[in-house]
Amino acid sequence: MSSPLSSSGSSPSRQRTSPSLRSALAREDFVELLESEVFIDVNKLRKCARHGIPDELRGEVWKFLLGVEKSDRSNEFTQRRARYESYREIDKENVDVSKRVRGEVNRYLLRTKKEGLLDSHTAPAIFEAVICAYLNCNNHIEYAPALVQICAPFVITMKAEYDVYSCFERLVDIL
Repeated sequence: MSSPLSSSGSSPSRQRTSPSLRSALAREDFVELLESEVFIDVNKLRKCARHGIPDELRGEVWKFLLGVEKSDRSNEFTQRRARYESYREIDKENVDVSKRVRGEVNRYLLRTKKEGLLDSHTAPAIFEAVICAYLNCNNHIEYAPALVQICAPFVITMKAEYDVYSCFERLVDIL
């Protein structure tokens, strides 16, 4: 007679694993994939991401899933430097949009209670620079408050402003 566990196709040990242990195992899977020296298997990364991405690795994983970082790591530093230089050269000034972005960021922070995740002094400047840079490069797109919500996960999870911009640009272009 088979047990209910064996009929579901899951092993008993997998079902008894605590959430924190599953989280640690998932984190190990991501770290193993991201630490590959030559090639990142984006398909495996995508498959692992379907079950959630550990907070501390989220920004790095998103760069690969959005195609900002290439899976072939042979030119990784050259590509990062090129992204940095490209972002540095973009005009990030737009007085009208900056005011609107600042207001929307303040409302976003109040509404979502993300103050703990975002520095209320530096985050608005990052939002402004990234969104203004994007709109200055894409004159056919009008500012919309939703751009702040689209940008927020990248501002929260990424350290480098040029990475925030690159992921934001890629996602908005996909949408």
